[in-house]
Amino acid sequence: MEGEAVLLPKNDESEGAGSGVQTGSEVAVQIVQTLVQESMAQTAYTEVKVRGYEEFCQFLEKFKDQLVFALFCGSKTAEGVSWCPDCVTAEPIVRENLQHLPEGSVFIYCDVGEREYWKDPSNDFKQNLKLTAVPTLLKCGTPQKLVEEECFKPELVQMLFTED
Repeated sequence: MEGEAVLLPKNDESEGAGSGVQTGSEVAVQIVQTLVQESMAQTAYTEVKVRGYEEFCQFLEKFKDQLVFALFCGSKTAEGVSWCPDCVTAEPIVRENLQHLPEGSVFIYCDVGEREYWKDPSNDFKQNLKLTAVPTLLKCGTPQKLVEEECFKPELVQMLFTED
């Protein structure tokens, strides 16, 4: 506490707010943020969030010269929860394993839309990408994919991200 008091202006009761003087805890937060940024730079990948088939195709074309992985999930409510319970289970597991993505790769999170659209057998995802269920984690340009409960298994997600 004493070290922090030395850093604060003598007559400032706002504990450094707006004074331009940093407390010890503010400096520690900056150091942690810098370390996080440096560690993230070591596993550099691009993440894009898209909604719908057309937007997915636009970004797939944009990143055609890169290794692309895509997670297809049902749309989310205003509270951020998908209508698809399996997507709710799979997303945090997939996200925990993004650290294993190859450097320079792209991760696309694709919202397939509302439940009614997804259930239509003629929707673009089913017709053109031959998706059969959500969640689906796809290594684009290959037959490699994880479907539904397979996305719940961290070892399978990591394997998809790391194997050729």
